[in-house]
Amino acid sequence: MRERISIKDIVLMSEDEDEDLLFGQFLDDFYHAEDKYSLIEEEPPYREDKKILLCDLAGTAHKLANDYQLSIPDWVFKKRYTSNVIYYAFNTKNPEFQQHLERTTPLEYKQRNLMVGNTSLERC
Repeated sequence: MRERISIKDIVLMSEDEDEDLLFGQFLDDFYHAEDKYSLIEEEPPYREDKKILLCDLAGTAHKLANDYQLSIPDWVFKKRYTSNVIYYAFNTKNPEFQQHLERTTPLEYKQRNLMVGNTSLERC
């Protein structure tokens, strides 16, 4: 049986494995875990080359904590987890899609300048 993947593990494992697959595995583990907080509590190692991923993970930890009435980990409030420029999901340049993302993105991501829409935490 494999170990559960935490927010921190996504960054640690991203050199050898696909970030999107790791994120999906994290969400599956989180949604099925009894101790959900243990999967978001530890701060991932900071890497400038993973800035958007780290901002996204901070937004994810913040949103999941709010959604599940968990304590919000202190690390998510660090300034380094806010993008200096607005990032749109899929790097879209389509103005209509950008507007849609701006309207539907949860506050926990918006405050980090990430416009990701309202489906980033959904699983099929």
